[in-house]
Amino acid sequence: MLHSDKHGALLVGSGISIPAGYPSVQALTSIVLAGNGAYRDTDECYYINPDRRETCKYVSEATAILKRLKQTIDPSLQQYQYSGRAANYEDLVYVARQLGDFALGEIENPVVGPFLQQVFGAGGPWQATHGHDDSLGSYMRQTENYVRDIVWRCLQKEAERTEHLEVFLAALQDKSVRALAIGTLNHDTHFENYLAHAGVQVWDGFGQNENEVRYWSRTDIALDDKRVPFIKLHGSIDWFEFRPESGTAYYDDRVGVALTNDIQHTRTTDGQLQLPLPGRPLMLVGTFNKYIDYATELFSTVHARWRARLDVSDRLVICGYGFGDRGINAQIIEWVYGSRDRKLLIMNPGIEDLKNRCRGAIRNKWDGWVEDGILETIDSPVQDADSASVSRFLSS
Repeated sequence: MLHSDKHGALLVGSGISIPAGYPSVQALTSIVLAGNGAYRDTDECYYINPDRRETCKYVSEATAILKRLKQTIDPSLQQYQYSGRAANYEDLVYVARQLGDFALGEIENPVVGPFLQQVFGAGGPWQATHGHDDSLGSYMRQTENYVRDIVWRCLQKEAERTEHLEVFLAALQDKSVRALAIGTLNHDTHFENYLAHAGVQVWDGFGQNENEVRYWSRTDIALDDKRVPFIKLHGSIDWFEFRPESGTAYYDDRVGVALTNDIQHTRTTDGQLQLPLPGRPLMLVGTFNKYIDYATELFSTVHARWRARLDVSDRLVICGYGFGDRGINAQIIEWVYGSRDRKLLIMNPGIEDLKNRCRGAIRNKWDGWVEDGILETIDSPVQDADSASVSRFLSS
């Protein structure tokens, strides 16, 4: 990998995790809706035990809400460009967040009230007055927590295979290729683990080992640092907020990655017991609420670092991303028009279908970018992609 005066970037989405054996968005949605083996423990977090046969009332409530939401919003999705598309768990979390925020007075949205009536009818625990219904807000928050917990536990596994990542490793090892920064929208950890096992030094934003925990660093690395920036734009299944047992809420909280599987019994730098709050990782879930969460301190820093890397890059490779995140799409568009020297490579099976499924902001610019020589495509699954073509693009 290259001369420090030229930079490139790689952005990957969930499409690169499927060849590794991780469940697709559709598969995760089915698991979430079924609730098989799921239960809520005394820590108010949700777990999965495949051998469990006993019904958990909290899971029953959450899945009932999700199924009702899905039944209501599925027909509306048919009106858009997504032919045959049904609501997935990201859509359901987004809607649940909207309803919960409305009930708790966090948003003012005049369409939510009528929608609530349509979904749940009048009366019962679903009846809501804006900003004054803790019961509805609680139901929706618990439903959202249920989805988050089931999803991250399904992703908490080792990759079954990693050969599909060789195309990226080849680019990182090619001395003619620009210095690369990697941005990923995935919550699982198989890509960074693969790079570590391959001997690639990455910078993920976390510092050195302190009592089996690496803590988030407020300081970024220099552009000429030899490590590869690895930026998880939607968080990760191993990012937790820790609070010392005798700590003060918020003031003493620190974001960290535990180097042990026992996240409930990590210790601070000075040896104090600390707990993960609220027992689930820091990962963004939800179709259109992600870019609201981008404004939080942690994720605003994450995205600022990614934007800084994009700003110095004149080549961007995108793989496994469906262009459904409006915030990420906006970053891509701004990057393209930031300089006439910039070029984009999209690698995906079924390129024409991908173009048609993109949100309008990307879809309506696609053909023009191709005509202007800005956009190149490789119509191939990542595991079958020609590494020479990718490296050639990144060194051009």
